[in-house]
Amino acid sequence: MVEYVKRLRMARACELLITTELPVADIARSVGYPDPFYFSRQFRSVHSCSPTDFRNGLHDR
Repeated sequence: MVEYVKRLRMARACELLITTELPVADIARSVGYPDPFYFSRQFRSVHSCSPTDFRNGLHDR
C-alpha cells in the first residue's frame, strides 16, 4: 500500500514537472512531501533521475 501511494504521488509530480514551472519544493508540498530533499530522494528511487533532470528531459537518456 505504501508503494502504491508513493507511485501515485510520483505520477502527479511528473505531471506537474512537465506542465508547470512551479519550483520543485512547491511540487513536493503539493504531492504530500513537506521536505523537498526527501521528495527528491523518493523521486530518484522511482525514476532514476532527479526531479530537475526529469523536467529538463534528461530522463529519456
